[in-house]
Amino acid sequence: MSTVALVISFILLGAAALLRAAGASLAKTPRADALHDAAEGRAGARLVADLLDHRARLQPGLGIVHSALLVAATVPGVWALSSAVEGWRLAVGLVLMGAVILVGGDALPRAFGRRHPRRLAYRAAPLLGVAARLGGRASEFIGEEEEDERDDQPGDEQEREELELISSVLEFSETLVREV
Repeated sequence: MSTVALVISFILLGAAALLRAAGASLAKTPRADALHDAAEGRAGARLVADLLDHRARLQPGLGIVHSALLVAATVPGVWALSSAVEGWRLAVGLVLMGAVILVGGDALPRAFGRRHPRRLAYRAAPLLGVAARLGGRASEFIGEEEEDERDDQPGDEQEREELELISSVLEFSETLVREV
């Protein structure tokens, strides 16, 4: 049974690594390049361009799904490890497993994705689309709570006044001297 748990753990870790690499590749892909490639008929480019149209919501959504996959990969791995070993071996195993999850599920895939913009993003576009939708719904739920907390904080009125002042200064700097 612990072998099945380890296999499940590695499959989930692989999915998290693929998502992280594709997300890093997507972040490094200029939208203009994706639109150009879509016009040339390159598979996945249209979906990538559409995803990049909502870049501000994209990365938090992908991050939520990636984190959920890492947690889901950790649980069966810890269970399998704890049923197989005890004592100091368990402690060493848990530290090693943490390192494997950190390096294999985040650092290496991110570096790989940054080195291969566009190509990896286009190939993983369907996965990115699903993850963005799932994560987007979760981040909207979280975002609503954060907005409510921000509304209750003092100083919002002062920040708004400062923003208006800065805007009026910028507008004034565009005014010609003879208009003044």
